[in-house]
Amino acid sequence: MKIFALEYPLSATDSGHTPFRVWPDSCWILSRRPVFVPGFAPRFIGVPAIAVKISRLGKCVEPRFAPRYYAEWTAAIINLPAMPDSTPREALWESGYIPVFDNTLVIGNWVPLDPHPLPASLRLTLSGSTQRETEIPSLPAAAFDGAIHLLSAHNTLKMGDMILFPLSEGAFILDEGLHARITSGDAPELISTPYK
Repeated sequence: MKIFALEYPLSATDSGHTPFRVWPDSCWILSRRPVFVPGFAPRFIGVPAIAVKISRLGKCVEPRFAPRYYAEWTAAIINLPAMPDSTPREALWESGYIPVFDNTLVIGNWVPLDPHPLPASLRLTLSGSTQRETEIPSLPAAAFDGAIHLLSAHNTLKMGDMILFPLSEGAFILDEGLHARITSGDAPELISTPYK
């Protein structure tokens, strides 16, 4: 199983490649499990994301066929160390300071696309040390299809692989005592995670 996180918009960099990261499959936990915030960095940032799960083998998938390759989606939270003055985008994509640690990813409860299509937005509720409720806009459907096209050009996508789409507008600082909850429309609760 592979876990990819892609930058959106899916525009090529100067090197001609769309930035993406691959996380090891040993660093993620499920919703309702506690995340213990480590102390090896000045601060940690949580970045909500939408994830889709690959449901069939694919290589060089054209965008118009991409919807055939995923049938489930969920929310995720990417937990990363960050320097005090870094933005969520920098924490995700700058290569100099991104150690991956256990509990880097929180994966929510998977929801079938039928009857719950990809959401127009996610609702993030923070309680505890920080109080906040935010409606986070999602991404256009073309983003998911474009990502599958780009990734499958260089990687064989296999059943169970996950593709993450970070939503930096919803980023938050991780504090002990924080509880993060993500919901969307009439879909079941996606994530409920305490930070300790």
